Amino acid sequence: MAWQKLDTTTLGSAGDTITLNGSGSGFTAKKFLKILSHTLASGNINWKLKFNNDSGNNYSNRLNDNGTESTAVSRTELASFSSSSVAYDRFHVCDVIDISAQEKLVITHMVESNTAGAGNAPLREEHIGKWTNTSAQITRGDAFNDGTGDFATSSNVSILGTD
Repeated sequence: MAWQKLDTTTLGSAGDTITLNGSGSGFTAKKFLKILSHTLASGNINWKLKFNNDSGNNYSNRLNDNGTESTAVSRTELASFSSSSVAYDRFHVCDVIDISAQEKLVITHMVESNTAGAGNAPLREEHIGKWTNTSAQITRGDAFNDGTGDFATSSNVSILGTD
């Protein structure tokens, strides 16, 4: 089982959305997906994720933010990740099972740089979620921010897939 790069997007200027869409036509659907995101922030960032441009209340989430657990159901996106007024560097790894007739299950791990220096431990989140669509596979992904800051230039999201 070999992983194949399905799409990658790097921001050329600051913005609030990073889209993976196979140059507008959608990327090839695969049974297993891995989304890698490296975002640089300028100000308050709320990192969120949605699939196939679906903004309906079709997402549910469970989130552990540095040891504090919460849930959010009937959402229009996979739950917000750490929001901070400081421009921290963030890295996300999302694993997705993408079978057309089943709900799409997602496991995400995130690390945030926190204040510079070895005397400051990084921040972390673990997130599990699901997209309840049972009629299509994922062919588009949007990482987006609804905080008051922006994803800075050179922020990148890539998606890999395999069957």
